[in-house]
Amino acid sequence: MPRSYTSSVIGADPDTVWGFLRDFNRTPEFVDAITASEILGGKPADQVGCERKLTLNDGSLVRERLVALSDLDRRYTYHLLEGPFPFTRYYSTIRVSPVTHGGASFVEWWSTYDCEPEDEKAMDDLLAGSLYAGGLAAVQARLG
Repeated sequence: MPRSYTSSVIGADPDTVWGFLRDFNRTPEFVDAITASEILGGKPADQVGCERKLTLNDGSLVRERLVALSDLDRRYTYHLLEGPFPFTRYYSTIRVSPVTHGGASFVEWWSTYDCEPEDEKAMDDLLAGSLYAGGLAAVQARLG
């Protein structure tokens, strides 16, 4: 099972960074490939079990479910239910931790999934190298 991972130090305190990232409906504000997000069924964006529908730049639709959220640990995990990707069993986690000197935040974003062996590098480049790294850079530009 491949694992795509990226991390970044964000120049803002963990409560500020977590306050921004914990909104499961906010992804279009920091991931360029996503143009819109909608929480389905009128549920709150921080309710475990809520589902979001994402619209990608190319018009493709993605549906994901929030499967865990912890304010104490400043982390959430979501699961891909459907989308135009060549992988299955995709779970992704975002976690915010304090940097002990300077009041900054250490942010990690990773996923595990199943895909064909020949797709692993391309999927890691897309997820960790583009989406997650670009998303964390946008959070840094906005909050740091």
